[in-house]
Amino acid sequence: MKRSLHLVPFVLSAVCGMVANAQSTAQPDPLFATVKSLDAKLFDAYNRCDLTTLGDMVSDDLEFYHDQTGLSVGKASFLAAIKQNICGKVQRKLLLDSSSTP
Repeated sequence: MKRSLHLVPFVLSAVCGMVANAQSTAQPDPLFATVKSLDAKLFDAYNRCDLTTLGDMVSDDLEFYHDQTGLSVGKASFLAAIKQNICGKVQRKLLLDSSSTP
């Protein structure tokens, strides 16, 4: 009996490891995959200053609040701000460890 009690932690570790491994090989949630794809499309357009694609992806009545310049209303003002303040000045880069499913 004592001998088998010493094996319990090892058996539990093995079982937990198998469960964790099974979860990591599961297919990503379809909603997560959609959001990830659209995020990549939006920020690819952002990084390349593709205002046409950005314009296609945002609503005409977009409301965007910037912590320094305040509220911007409408697609046209959003795109003008991107063109003036973002194009050729900054790039958005995804951190690899932040792109996994929750």
